[in-house]
Amino acid sequence: MIRVPPFRPLFARLIRFGIVGLGVTALHVLVAVSLVELSLSGPPAANGIAFVVATCISFIINARFTFRSRLTGGTFVRFLFVTGLCGTLSTTIAALAEDRGVDYRIGITLVVAIVPILSFLLHNLWSFRRP
Repeated sequence: MIRVPPFRPLFARLIRFGIVGLGVTALHVLVAVSLVELSLSGPPAANGIAFVVATCISFIINARFTFRSRLTGGTFVRFLFVTGLCGTLSTTIAALAEDRGVDYRIGITLVVAIVPILSFLLHNLWSFRRP
């Protein structure tokens, strides 16, 4: 049975999750731009490298700061699964919007409105669940 945590701790966790998300997004941009500007990589590879770096840092900070969880292999695998699922969902939403002839900005808005909340809920209820 899934226990529903009290509202205030859940809201505090959501705020911490948002702060971490903004921080790792900035890290992703910094790494990608640095690799391209220093001529160490082209944009596709730079974004791939930046994604891996940001994802690893996101796991560590979210585990310790957001969810007050231990760093374990099982938690990391669940985190990666949710991250991959949310990445796939982001691409699917954007593709559906394009396929329907909807302005791409609406697709982006839908991604930004849906994916972070779903990501938080999945991480809260599954990736970093407490026994």
